[in-house]
Formats: sequence, C-alpha cells, structure tokens
Amino acid sequence: MKYLILIVTFIYSCTSHHEVLKSNGDVLLKELSTYDLVATTFYAKKSIPNSVVKYLKKEHWMLADTGMVYNNTDLILDDRIPNSRIIFGGWVSSNLGFVLYENMGIVSQSNLLIFKTRDKNNVDIEYKFLDCRPKEFLEIRNCASH
Repeated sequence: MKYLILIVTFIYSCTSHHEVLKSNGDVLLKELSTYDLVATTFYAKKSIPNSVVKYLKKEHWMLADTGMVYNNTDLILDDRIPNSRIIFGGWVSSNLGFVLYENMGIVSQSNLLIFKTRDKNNVDIEYKFLDCRPKEFLEIRNCASH
C-alpha cells in the first residue's frame, strides 16, 4: 500500500503542471480598464499568485516589496538582489489583478504586470511599459494607453 501511494504521488507530480501564458495584445489591459475600483490593494509580492512569481523568477525578474532595497542600477552586482520594486498592486476581481513596479538605471521606468488566474496553477499575464508613473489605480489606463 505504501508503494502504491508513492507511485500515485509520483505520477500526479509528473502530470500536474503550472502554466503561465503571455497574452498577445491588450486583452487583459482592456479588461482591467473596465474596473473603477480596486477590491484589494497590496504592496508585497506575497499577494501575487505563486505561479506568476515563479514565472518571473524563471525569467530572471525578481520583485522587491514596496520600500525594500533593490538593485536600482543597470549593473548586476548580486543576482540575489531583486532588480525591480513593487509600487503597488491590487485585485480588481477574484481572478484579475495587477502589479505596478519600477526599475531604475540609465532609464527609470514604471511597468505594469496584469495577471488573470484561470485556476490554482494556470494564469495569463501581460506586460506593459508605461509612459508615466501612476499614483493611483485610475491613472493606470492613462499611462498605458499611449
């Protein structure tokens, strides 16, 4: 019986997977723009779905929480130090959220990551480079529309 449980666990772990799909176009941005309020605001990466954080880490993109130290130059002196920092993020519905983050260096830039969870392990994402730095949720659509 013990071996049967181990075999079933092994088969399940081999067949279950996490999938992050990058969206083409502005599908998620358009959906995000239909909301006027943020249901929950956050300033820490622990509020971002694990599948998104793992994907970003795989892409060598690490986020520091708001107010935390991060590598604010173009030089990578220590790849364990995050290369960008969360400004703020939020959930506008039970499965649609966003993170506004910054990275510094020769060019300072505000960026938007929009994510939509399909289930516990699968999520769609979109990246947007912003023309300005929004101070609140409603300003995001103006900065992302240019």
